[in-house]
Amino acid sequence: PDTEHLFLNEDTQTLSHLGTASLQACLNAIQPTVFPLLVDNTMKPGSLPPLPPRHMRGECMLTYWLFHKDHPLQWDRSSIPLLNNEEAVKQAFALPGFKDSLQEMKDTILRTVTDDTTVSPSYPEVVFFGTGSSIPSKRRNVTGILVHLSETESMLLDGGEGTFGQMYRHYGDQVNRVLASIKCVFVSHIHADHHLGLMRIFQERRRALKTLGEPQHPMYLIAPLPYMSWINHYRLNCENIGVDYQDFILLLAKDLSVFRSDEQNQELDRLKESLHLSQVQVVPVRHCSRAYGLVVTHQDSWKLVYSGDSMPCDALIMAGKDATLLIHEGTFDDELHEEARYKRHSTISQAVDVGVQMNAGFNLLTPFSQRYPK
Repeated sequence: PDTEHLFLNEDTQTLSHLGTASLQACLNAIQPTVFPLLVDNTMKPGSLPPLPPRHMRGECMLTYWLFHKDHPLQWDRSSIPLLNNEEAVKQAFALPGFKDSLQEMKDTILRTVTDDTTVSPSYPEVVFFGTGSSIPSKRRNVTGILVHLSETESMLLDGGEGTFGQMYRHYGDQVNRVLASIKCVFVSHIHADHHLGLMRIFQERRRALKTLGEPQHPMYLIAPLPYMSWINHYRLNCENIGVDYQDFILLLAKDLSVFRSDEQNQELDRLKESLHLSQVQVVPVRHCSRAYGLVVTHQDSWKLVYSGDSMPCDALIMAGKDATLLIHEGTFDDELHEEARYKRHSTISQAVDVGVQMNAGFNLLTPFSQRYPK
C-alpha cells in the first residue's frame, strides 16, 4: 500500500523544450500562420484526469527525493518547466526597438499576404522540422522537410535525428494522420544529420497505420545504395526496428540519375501516378560521394527543387530551371567561402546566385551552420 507508482507513456503531457517553445511564441506574434503555436505552447497543467493516490504521471524534470536533508521522501515538482506564452512575448517586447520592428514587419506582411482569418489550406505546403547543419542545437534541429502534396499525400525530404519529435511538437494529436500520409522518403546522402531520424519515422509510421486501422502499405524510398547497408547494419547490431523490406519500394538514387531498368521505370511511373507528379528527377550534386538533389514537378505545374548538401551545381541548375521553389543549403556566411569550398558546401551568396541562375520563383536557404544560433 505504500508503493508509489510512476506512469510513463505517450499520454503523459510535459513541456520538454522550454527555450524552443518560448521562441515559437515570439515568432507566432509575428505571423501566426507561418509560425503556429506548438504542442508545447498549448499544454495546460491539470488537463488530464486525476490519478488515484500514490499514482504519478511522469513529467520533464520531475524529481523524487530518496534522501535529502531539506526534503522528506516525496515527489518534487518545483523544477518542472512551465510556459506562459504571454510572458515569453512580453520579454521580447522589452528589447529595444522590437515593438516598432514588429509593427513594420506586420505591415509588410499585410501588403503581400491575405489576412490570417482568410487563409485556407493550399498545396504544396512545406514544413521544416529543422534548419541546422551537422548537429542539433538548443534552438534549431537538423534537416527534415515535409512536403504536403495534398491532405492525404506527402513526401519527406531527409530526416535527421529528432525529426519525429519535431513532427509531434508541430502536429500533436494529428501526427498519426501525418505519418500515414507519407508516401515517399528521399535521402539526399548518408551523412547522419540527414538520415539518422528516419529509423524512428519508419517505426512510428508503421505504428500509426496500425493505430488508424489502415493497411501497412509500403512507401517509396529514394536513397543512395549505402543507406540500405546502414539499415541492415543497424538492424543486426543495434535493435530490431520492426521494419523490413516489405515496408519499402526501393528506388536507388544512382539508377534514377544515370540509367533505369524496365522494373525501375515501372516503379517510378507508379510513384509519379500515386503522387500526381509529372516528373521525378534525381541529380548528382557536388558534396560527398553519392550525394543527390531532387527535382519534382506536379501535374498542377508547380516545380520544387531540393539541393540537399551541395556546392553550386550546374547540373542542378539545368534540371531545376524555372522552379517554383528552390530549397538550397546556405551553410556558411560569405566570409567563410574557403571553408565552404573545402567542406563542399555553399555560402549564402552562392545559394542565392543558384536561385537567380535557375530563375526560381522563390529561394529558401536551409540548412545553415549551427554557428549562427538564431
